[in-house]
Amino acid sequence: HGLYQTARGKERKAVTISFFDIDVTDEWLSRIAAAMSELPIHSLGFRRTRITDHAIADIAELKSVAMLDLAETSITDLSMPTIRRMPNLQMVDLTITDVIQSGVSHLADHSMLRYLHVDGDVLTRETVTHLVAMPRLSSLGITAFNGDQLGRPAEVKKLRALSLTAVTDEALPIIFQLKI
Repeated sequence: HGLYQTARGKERKAVTISFFDIDVTDEWLSRIAAAMSELPIHSLGFRRTRITDHAIADIAELKSVAMLDLAETSITDLSMPTIRRMPNLQMVDLTITDVIQSGVSHLADHSMLRYLHVDGDVLTRETVTHLVAMPRLSSLGITAFNGDQLGRPAEVKKLRALSLTAVTDEALPIIFQLKI
């Protein structure tokens, strides 16, 4: 474990756990959730695991989690209202999941969320409206996007950082013209 700084500048002990590409299931997570709740977990990663929406209720009970990586899981829009209730969540990665535009809308009023990473096909005009409503959103990650989708983050005026993954030759001219 290590230290991290809270939003108020205090140092706290923290644990980072990544189950990356390990055979984690909803049932397994449910069995260990109580033990995990005793730890000061700051960052929790489930990338490329077998968890589904059923596991999110157990994850949401871990109140100290600030960073949540759900990329490449079977998470859907059904998990978003539960994720919204995670009080200290500042970063969530939803790339290569089954979360679509309506799921992102559930995060619009999350008071702590600063960084969101989504697939390009989730980035519609409707989604941008929800991104604009996010009170603290300052960083956006987009994976596998097209030129039309790439112009949309410029509408979120408060963005200070934009992370682009899976950039194509088609997208390069648009990237060079971005006004972020």
